Amino acid sequence: GTADTELQRAEAADAFAQVRKRADSDSLALRSLFWEAQSRTRLDQTDAAIKLYGNLIDRWPDADLARRSTYELGVLLYRQERWREAHRTFSRYLDRYPGGPMRGEVARLRGQIDAEQGALSRALRNFEDVEDASNLPDSTRRLLRLQRAWLLFQQGRYDQAVSSFTDVKERYEGTEAGSEALFWAAESRFRQDQYSRAVDLYRRLLEDYPRSERTAAAQYGLGWALFKRERYEEAASAFGSFLRTYEDRDERIPYRTDARLRLGDSHYARKQFQDALGAYSRVSGQGRDYALFQLGTTHYRLGNYDKALAFYDRLAGDYPSSRWRAEAQYTRGYILLQQQNYDEAIAAYRELLSGGAPQTVAARAQYGIGDALFNAGRLDESIEAYEAVLRQYPNSPQVSEAASGIQYALIALGEADRADAIIQEFSKESPRLVDELRFRRGEVLYQSGQSERALNAFQRFVRTSEREELLPAAYYYLGQLYADQDQFTEAESYLQRLTNNFPESERRVDATRRLAQVYLEQKKYEQALQAFERLEKLQREDVAARAEARYGRSRALVALGRSDKAVQLLERSAEELPENKKTAPVRLGLARLYEERGDVQDARQLYQQIVESNRGDTGAEALFRWGALLHGEGEHREALSTLSRMTSLFPSAGEWQARGLLVQARAAEALDRTGEATRFYEQVLDQRRCKPNDYGRPTADGGLALSAKIVK
Repeated sequence: GTADTELQRAEAADAFAQVRKRADSDSLALRSLFWEAQSRTRLDQTDAAIKLYGNLIDRWPDADLARRSTYELGVLLYRQERWREAHRTFSRYLDRYPGGPMRGEVARLRGQIDAEQGALSRALRNFEDVEDASNLPDSTRRLLRLQRAWLLFQQGRYDQAVSSFTDVKERYEGTEAGSEALFWAAESRFRQDQYSRAVDLYRRLLEDYPRSERTAAAQYGLGWALFKRERYEEAASAFGSFLRTYEDRDERIPYRTDARLRLGDSHYARKQFQDALGAYSRVSGQGRDYALFQLGTTHYRLGNYDKALAFYDRLAGDYPSSRWRAEAQYTRGYILLQQQNYDEAIAAYRELLSGGAPQTVAARAQYGIGDALFNAGRLDESIEAYEAVLRQYPNSPQVSEAASGIQYALIALGEADRADAIIQEFSKESPRLVDELRFRRGEVLYQSGQSERALNAFQRFVRTSEREELLPAAYYYLGQLYADQDQFTEAESYLQRLTNNFPESERRVDATRRLAQVYLEQKKYEQALQAFERLEKLQREDVAARAEARYGRSRALVALGRSDKAVQLLERSAEELPENKKTAPVRLGLARLYEERGDVQDARQLYQQIVESNRGDTGAEALFRWGALLHGEGEHREALSTLSRMTSLFPSAGEWQARGLLVQARAAEALDRTGEATRFYEQVLDQRRCKPNDYGRPTADGGLALSAKIVK
């Protein structure tokens, strides 16, 4: 039993075999058989050893060496991955020798076999049965605890897994088992989408176990967890640190290519496009197709269209089966559409469709054909293309856009009434599409300024529709349309239906805002006050919305004769909310209150501050009220000069431009400048005759967050 060299071990095995054959007692035969098996094991003559152990167990099942042989036999079978025989042998050991010294290790190995074969619950029971046994070596107990936690992880029982891994980490602080447990606790939190907790655990591992075998994986996991939390700057730092550390290390580190891709994605998400290009350019091998796609898309975002198209062409040529090829071909068509190369865009989209693109991409491509035809002025063909979206991809998100496209094309053709025939045609195929077409017809009519026709379209829609998810938007449009016509009772009715019956609708906030304004118009000031208070509660996190709601509350309070409370509300708001363009409505409200109570200088100063810092509707209203105040104070020349800036400062503020022109006309009249006053009045009339562009509509961006739009 003390042989050290292979020759000595062979000689020992042969000697034990000879002794066994000549033994004149069972005791000698038993011992020589056991040691021959041991010698054959050390000589890697595994099959011979297995046979010898089996013979010993069969002949002397109650002998002490039979217990040892059962364990040795199970281990040999385990190493040969003869799982069924090994499992049966380990089970025999646990059944026959419940107090055996190797019980813990046997149970662990049997549990490992169960885990290998997918019997996770049975494996877990194996580990739990022996984990607390008093005679287990500490190394076995440590492995059992780690494997038990790992099985919980494998079963998706992540909270329990974290608890078990934490227990192992605390018991074996400072050891490799501690770092292993900490890593898998972090992975458990990651699997639960608890990315902030995962970040904390990964960082703790990197700080406490800088030389652990899990350091590389933890650095990579940290980057991913930060990326998932959309903390892109920190994610880029983590992936960059990982790559700098492991760039030239052992090739067995498997995460480097993906880390380069995610580094690029982190830069891309932060719009650090040059850095993204650098990261994607260093990717080779697996993942190169995605890198080429992102190189093309990044160049697209930079406006380098020719380079974008070149990368998409390389992707198609080098990786014809890539999952990114269809997306690249779609974006190729979209770029050509933006460049107004309509025929080439149509050809690119049709090539994509002929190649068997995924349904989601194919629907966008078919819709893109419709947009290209529309922009090329081929309106009848565009209608056919949009109809193909409805027929071939009735469940795609492009259905609503295609339905709108049909309506725009019909309006451009001067054949809006033809919509009824198209709706009737689709009524036989899909009631769902009919509802979509009717709703989009009303929406397009509303957006193109055809109020009466839009009103009729939405009225018909709400009478006949089975699409409950579209009703809130229809009620909102009806409320808006009636309010625009000063039919406030009807407007109130539809807006209340929306806010009362659809509390989860994304239109609820807009409806509450409009309802509050309708109440003000009807002099229902208490209800207006309550509506503005509800609006503020609905948008507590939105500073601009809170400022707007408080401005509305102040107007309702003034109308109720509570001016002092209105002043207190707005002055408190001015202190609580940051002073910027988002909170300008608060200062506008204060300026109006100062003006109403005769503090003209304070009002003028505030109006001027708002105009200088805000280029939105609030700024336009402030400029109008500043000019009107000057006119009211008899400073007619100053009023004309102030309001003359309206068009240049606020070119899209049509309402305030018109109201400003009226004040300018009256100021000119006060100065006996009759001809100038007449020109101002004529400008008001011209502006009121203008309608929104009947055909103005942006194309869809295909889900790629593309920046430029084409206006039809």
